[in-house]
Amino acid sequence: MRDADAQTLIIGWGAQTFYTTISGYQDITAKAVWRGFFGDSSVIRMDITGALPAGHGLPAIRMSDTQYSRFLEAVLGSFNASSPTLRGGFTPTDAFFPAKGQFHILNACNVWIGAMLRSAGVRFGRWTPLPLSVTLSHRLFHRD
Repeated sequence: MRDADAQTLIIGWGAQTFYTTISGYQDITAKAVWRGFFGDSSVIRMDITGALPAGHGLPAIRMSDTQYSRFLEAVLGSFNASSPTLRGGFTPTDAFFPAKGQFHILNACNVWIGAMLRSAGVRFGRWTPLPLSVTLSHRLFHRD
């Protein structure tokens, strides 16, 4: 993909060992699972893609300009700027960056996205440790 084709930024937060070494089920190791469960450094993965296809079915959250600015500030505040970029990702357009915070079973990616949304002033569940809690928060607070 050429940079000129980029329209969508994809971002995620996760356990460094798991997120940076596992590209498929065949790559899962006991060490990665252990560190993800009991504690690991965190990383942010960023990627770009073209426009999302019409009717993609992904849930959306509408934000005011102020909320969106706060959301971006919160995400940028998650980067650990004192550490260098870790490495490229799994595709030609993605990369991993050191992040703030410790990843563990009670503070996983779903908790991070909930925190980012709440810090933007978006109504969302108080604690969202599981994909289901994110889905339920979205349904409860963001039905169109």
